[in-house]
Amino acid sequence: MAFVISNGEDVFRKATSWNADPSKAPKLHIEYAVNVVEVRVSASTDDVHQSSLTNTVTNGSDVILSYGSCTYSGFRFQNVNIPQGAVINSACLKFVAKADYAASTGYMRLMGEKRINPPTFSLVATNADSVYKRYMTSSLRGSYVQWANTAAWTAGTEYISADIKNIIQEQVGQAGWETSNKSLAMWFYYSTGVSSQQRKVWSFDGDPTKAALLHIEYGQSPVGASTDPPVISLSNTELGRSTFEGSTAASQHFSLMNSGATALNYTRTITYNKGSNWITLGPSDESGSLGPGEEQNFSVNFDTTGLIAGTYDAIIKFTDANAANSPQEVKVSLAVMPQGSIQCGDIPLYTQNIASPAVMILLDLSGSMTWEIDLIPQNYDFTNSTTPNIGSVVQEIVNRNGWVSGNAITFIIDKVSGTGYRVPRMYDNYSPSAALLHVEYDDGSGSKIIETKVKSGTDDAASISAGFSTNWAASSNKLAASAIAFRFQNLTIPKNATISNAYIRFVPYQTLSDPITVKVSAHASDNSPTFPSMGGALELTTTTRPRTSAGATWDVPPWTAVTIERKIDVAKTVIGELVKDTGISWGFGSWANDSTDHYTYLIDYTKIHAGCNAHTAEHQTKLQAAVAGLNTYSSTPYAPSMDGGRKYFNKEKAEWDPILNAEAGIKFQDASCQPKFLIEVSDGMGNVPSTSDVGLYNEAYATWYKNLVADKANALADTGVSAIGVGFGIPEGEEEQIFTLAEVANTRGKADTSDSLYAMHQEDATGKGLPYLATNKDELMNVFRTIMNSVKGAVFFGSAPAATTSTDLGDMVVLASFNAGNWTGDIEAITKDTTTGKWSTSLWKASENTPLNRSVWTVDSGNNLITYTDSTLAGDNYLCKKIGDIVHSTPVVVGAPPYFYAFDSYASFKRNLSVASPRAKMAYVGSNDGLLHAFSLETGQERWAFLPKSLQAKLNEAGNGASYDPCSTSYCHRYLL
Repeated sequence: MAFVISNGEDVFRKATSWNADPSKAPKLHIEYAVNVVEVRVSASTDDVHQSSLTNTVTNGSDVILSYGSCTYSGFRFQNVNIPQGAVINSACLKFVAKADYAASTGYMRLMGEKRINPPTFSLVATNADSVYKRYMTSSLRGSYVQWANTAAWTAGTEYISADIKNIIQEQVGQAGWETSNKSLAMWFYYSTGVSSQQRKVWSFDGDPTKAALLHIEYGQSPVGASTDPPVISLSNTELGRSTFEGSTAASQHFSLMNSGATALNYTRTITYNKGSNWITLGPSDESGSLGPGEEQNFSVNFDTTGLIAGTYDAIIKFTDANAANSPQEVKVSLAVMPQGSIQCGDIPLYTQNIASPAVMILLDLSGSMTWEIDLIPQNYDFTNSTTPNIGSVVQEIVNRNGWVSGNAITFIIDKVSGTGYRVPRMYDNYSPSAALLHVEYDDGSGSKIIETKVKSGTDDAASISAGFSTNWAASSNKLAASAIAFRFQNLTIPKNATISNAYIRFVPYQTLSDPITVKVSAHASDNSPTFPSMGGALELTTTTRPRTSAGATWDVPPWTAVTIERKIDVAKTVIGELVKDTGISWGFGSWANDSTDHYTYLIDYTKIHAGCNAHTAEHQTKLQAAVAGLNTYSSTPYAPSMDGGRKYFNKEKAEWDPILNAEAGIKFQDASCQPKFLIEVSDGMGNVPSTSDVGLYNEAYATWYKNLVADKANALADTGVSAIGVGFGIPEGEEEQIFTLAEVANTRGKADTSDSLYAMHQEDATGKGLPYLATNKDELMNVFRTIMNSVKGAVFFGSAPAATTSTDLGDMVVLASFNAGNWTGDIEAITKDTTTGKWSTSLWKASENTPLNRSVWTVDSGNNLITYTDSTLAGDNYLCKKIGDIVHSTPVVVGAPPYFYAFDSYASFKRNLSVASPRAKMAYVGSNDGLLHAFSLETGQERWAFLPKSLQAKLNEAGNGASYDPCSTSYCHRYLL
């Protein structure tokens, strides 16, 4: 470069020239931005691992980075667009952990493959292009680095390797790099340390968005001479955790890395949007320094002391005035759930001689259990993320000549003004939280409402540049940053129906508040088409998708992101709370496909961590430890796990001993007539045995596996076990197997009322059993709550008999009973069968004779007798049950006066009520709906009921929440009368 310095003034300055002193000659100083390249593994056979012992290559949903000296893993990155000879300032690999791992000593070695255009990896172990064969070829071995003393890992979190800039520098400096296809290959191999050094990471086949990522920063200055600023890089920017009120919450983790070229001197602050001081960080220092490429791991610990139910948010902010991207933030969200609502409903003391049911929970630990889900409380306020009324837009579409009921509408949101944006959940991010359309209309026969969500990954899209659109689930799908569209299919709105209201509701994915204004319109089409599966040019331009003339302007309020948590963590929290119920003999196990952790076919891929035992403090500790200590693995051996459950209850399978790594514990020890239940919890379709194992593919394999599930469900029933299927976040189209389990289990449960099998699933209109399906934490809690109520209702029952006191009524017994499943009660009159002599003939049941217009009374504040109506108390759930559960109340039978007394005029009193005006024969009983009931002894019909004044306040508490509402599935049972 040559520079000419001149001016038009008669002034000058003198500088030392090179001839005078070379060390003082003018020096050119240039500051430039670091070039950043990030390339992710983009093909199935570009990430594999191979065992030199078993001579096998694995190409599955994960890659093992290190496991003994015999495991070699390879990663290939295509189209790494870096100029030949560029100076590499820093480089690393980023992995998403497949499971939790403790910190470990020892080290792994990462070596570059020294050749131009390395091919993809062969899946044939003996092929020259397999990972191991390439490593054994000395001419291909390039520079290597050691990744030592690996920190603890948390499943689903991104982690950064040691700096590999020397490896990259060597590869991009090779002759011919510039004219090549610019592909890189690297190998991991294990050198020394202990087996805990092993790390499993997500592969391309497991989830392309979580596959290994190559991060390179490069410039043109000599290594170490750059003056580029530091860069704050955070491994996570959104952390979510949930717990129950009064319980502790598990820690979360993230890392801070300086990906710039000079020292990062950061300060750290925590700002609480709700609550205070419920977060502590480790390390706790509020400032620190990181050199280029250095990393600091942080643990986020939660103090839930005194926190009531609700959602708590905080921001952890890192700042350095010299950093190129300061400040950077980590949003932390903590959802505190109401305590105890899942294990309410104590069983009365006099039924505790009945053997408590043995319930074994077997949990799926497949890799998809690490996927994140939204924790949306039932009372979540969607006001800020709901559009204004877009009824005029819908009206314009349904008034079109070509509109037909069942067609689709695509709504398009275009930016009007503002500096901000909002990030809604898209279908591919998490389908249960996809955009929801609400339409209110009148078709001439009355008002109707339709609500539907985006139902496909190709039904929501965003324009990312020059009109190009994509349906990819990415943070680039930002409302107001670009045009964004949502298509709702099968809208059964008649043509020309009158639209009174319509809106779209979004689930906020990020907390954002910068001002934005958008316009909501629709694609002016009779039946708007879906989007291309891999994006398409100009898909959202006004030419390709012209807008309706009608539209609604929306000044978008601030959004607060929902709490996000991994499915496995949600399951841990809910199951950990569930097994606290003391009325059930709980057991817990898990299933996966992972030979390194001994989940193999030899044990049906299933471990029993804690067998079914009656409640003790020791057993509870064992259960909680088993639930808390879970990791996730790969594949879904659904049918084999059912066999594992059958073998446990059949005393063929023992508890897993984690010290011996064998089934060396206690086998099932059942009590006399003890009912047995197996709850299978899964988040996807079974795929072990695999297609290659059985030689079937596609539809043939799906049918074969469905039949296999049916066989296993029948085998469970043959062993006397009632099976229950629970699906947690199962994707659409993958429910067939769990529906099969529910159908078979219910069919067997209803076949014979004299056996110990129970039909535990709800049924469709045809009588087929339906599995329990949940997509979020609240739904999973409700599923388990419903199952528990059903188990208790099927197993626990009670009665308090009261013999009649008048001989002229004949041989009759009145029984009061309760159902612990829904806390209802009944009284029944029975008599002896004249043939068998058994007390088996029912004369009447009160629940079957409830009058349409009941006579129910109470007293007011002045102690005046008044009719009890639905307006008497503000908060009660008025007479929501015919009869509440009858537990500690014995029916009293009253007819004609039975005794003879000589005092006063008792003889006249007795004659009047026995002969002249006979007193009605009645049965009186108190129940836990708070009422004293009076029933006709002849018909069983309720004559009247009375609510004591002292219990009005108790019934009024139903308005305080579901746990106080006697007709809610969340009701916590109370004894009232």
